[in-house]
Amino acid sequence: MSRMRALSAGIGKRYSDHFAICLIQHANYFLNRQIPGLEKDFVEKVTVRKRVATARLAHRGRPPRLTGLALQTNISPLPDNDCQKRRSGLREGVNSSPTSPMLALNLEVVRKIGLARAFLGLAQVAARSANDFNLYVATNHMQDAVEIFLFAVAEHIGVGLKERSAFDGYFEQINLKTGKELPFRSRLNALNKTRVSSKHYGVQPERREVQGFLVVVGEFFEEICSDLLNVDLSQISLVQLISNERVRNAMSNANDAFLHGRYKEVLIESRKAFYQEFEISYDVSSFIGERDSQRWTGFCCAAPRYARSGDYIGKNVKEPTDFIVLDHSKIDADLAKCGLSHTTFWNVWRLTPALFLLKDSDKWIVRHEAQVFSEDGIRERAEYVLHATIDLCLSAQRNREATRIGPYATWTIRLREAGVSLYEKADKKSMSQPLPGGMTEIPALFWVNGLDGGIYWNVALLESFRLGFVSNDDVDK
Repeated sequence: MSRMRALSAGIGKRYSDHFAICLIQHANYFLNRQIPGLEKDFVEKVTVRKRVATARLAHRGRPPRLTGLALQTNISPLPDNDCQKRRSGLREGVNSSPTSPMLALNLEVVRKIGLARAFLGLAQVAARSANDFNLYVATNHMQDAVEIFLFAVAEHIGVGLKERSAFDGYFEQINLKTGKELPFRSRLNALNKTRVSSKHYGVQPERREVQGFLVVVGEFFEEICSDLLNVDLSQISLVQLISNERVRNAMSNANDAFLHGRYKEVLIESRKAFYQEFEISYDVSSFIGERDSQRWTGFCCAAPRYARSGDYIGKNVKEPTDFIVLDHSKIDADLAKCGLSHTTFWNVWRLTPALFLLKDSDKWIVRHEAQVFSEDGIRERAEYVLHATIDLCLSAQRNREATRIGPYATWTIRLREAGVSLYEKADKKSMSQPLPGGMTEIPALFWVNGLDGGIYWNVALLESFRLGFVSNDDVDK
């Protein structure tokens, strides 16, 4: 400083102001030269950190995390003879998948993480724009993504964050609960300050700084999911909460198709999930011809009674998708009872192509309708159908899980002799037929006092397709 004062005094007061400006310009020049090097160091340090995290996961015996940040929703029909699962229409049974770490996350946590990833995706799109105004958008979307993600993590570990707390306070509360230091704390605090400056004071963020923040936020999401949530970020989606494996796989395929711009495939795969969840019990194809087995098929089928006949099929089924005959009044009643959106249900039904599943070959028949597959607005329709179908399937699943029924059980009764009478009603005066020869022990669903005052056992013989009542007088006491 003494040398600077001496030099300034030597130059004289007239030139001191110009000299100061010259020094400022030189300092600015060197700082601008230093910025690219600092950015390079920052990116390389993040890359090193990522390699360290991958090595740490490998040491723990877990696979490295995927790097994709797109909102992914990655993921067999019900048995034909499973009447108990098919007869209940909207409440049909599900095939549970093996337990996975995803099942430890509740629905609201998954929703918040999905929303955070969506905001981050919007920030990535805005950052790629050449318009500098989108730098403001990207910065604010990133900050929203981080805050929502922190709330999801806090909910998962049981920390109640206060919405009006300081941003850095979120990190402090989570650190105290977990006993670990969240990564990238200083860089994310810098993001918060940049967001405040851009939103409240109109200070434009630097493009290079925004790009660096995108890397940090992506790494933050991946590392937290791995270390605290014990699941890969790319595996977190609402689809993974669907317990029916076939429905889950179809929705996973639909989401993957949407990410790759295959919107017609989105509509088809979403309808497959919709079919498995809601339409499969309305299949009347089993009523072709005249067979005794149709008694039990009719008991399981939810289609209107008039459609459960070979005569109806012969007159009205013109192509395979006509085998699905919906009972609209029953569906509307079930939707209201289950708390499902009537409008959303029928919107998905209208916006997707009609399907039919061939039971023997497990092959799908698709009705390719020009109106459904029209290119005009197909992306918007596909996006709506994708999210609406997921919500419908999860709502139906929650309703099933809330329904409580006892285990299936039967009585075993021993008959006095073979060939006793099987009555149509719990009354000896009703029509009857002899039981098949040789049967001395049969299963019974219940016993009850009959119409004539006697005791009767209700039996269902699946092998011979017979249903009726056996008098207690014919049972070996």
